[in-house]
Amino acid sequence: MLTLTFSEPIGAAELHAESAASEAGDMQIRYDALRDQLDDNQFEQPICLNSNLKDERISGELNGVIVHPFETARAAFRSARNWCEIMMLHLNVKSCHASENGSDHTLTVFVGGKQQQPLHSAYCGEYGYRVLDDRPDYFRVALSSDRGPLQTRNYRIVLEAVPIEHEQTFIHFSYSYDFGTLARTLKSIYFQTVGYDKVGFTVVDNGSGNRPVYIGGVRGALERNIMRFYLAMKAYLGALSVPPSERLEKRLQDWFALTERYPLQLRELDKEEYLHMKRQEHQRQAPNR
Repeated sequence: MLTLTFSEPIGAAELHAESAASEAGDMQIRYDALRDQLDDNQFEQPICLNSNLKDERISGELNGVIVHPFETARAAFRSARNWCEIMMLHLNVKSCHASENGSDHTLTVFVGGKQQQPLHSAYCGEYGYRVLDDRPDYFRVALSSDRGPLQTRNYRIVLEAVPIEHEQTFIHFSYSYDFGTLARTLKSIYFQTVGYDKVGFTVVDNGSGNRPVYIGGVRGALERNIMRFYLAMKAYLGALSVPPSERLEKRLQDWFALTERYPLQLRELDKEEYLHMKRQEHQRQAPNR
């Protein structure tokens, strides 16, 4: 005998809660599956990083353990204004301003070269910012933009996190965008000239003396950016331990020190050049705060 039981339709709130619970479970499964890689890897810290290039879509992701409680990370990363502070640590981000219109949040970001420059010569883009999930055991935020420099488009940055043992947080950070003919051509020229020796973190071969050969090109560039933003998150959280008036300087000092662990991939400026440039850029955008 088959008995069918009919219940009331599930509402949107119940479906969302069920979906978030499932995603939190998926993150725990991801963490368990990656434990060995997180414990033993080339980075000498609990992270793993990979990238992929398919047709006109470039994507990458970083999984890692942050040694801060989940509630600390959750409070920091669900704020659009805090994301501006994080992004400003990146040497190519010249200015960032968070604004809101009702429930809509926007990050206006100026991106330029590795040297100090006026904002009118930098590329200005806008990212929509959304908190997609915010629960005691899981959160997810996303930044998206329809267009970027050199006719790139469909940018999407997503961070999700769950609490793990020892008052730590496991994160999954992904970054992707599409590029067309112009971007492909200009990037090809760049990587064949001034950027020919720039590499990422994925090992593609063993060279002479059994030294690793790293991925280059657009995948290498994306991996460098993902790592820089991840280290910016760490520097931001680490600076919460000092008084507010001291946090900017600590973030800058810590971010540079963290990037110096990977000089082959991330070194562009010496310490004093970076600190001077960033202090000036923060002073310039101070009236917007």
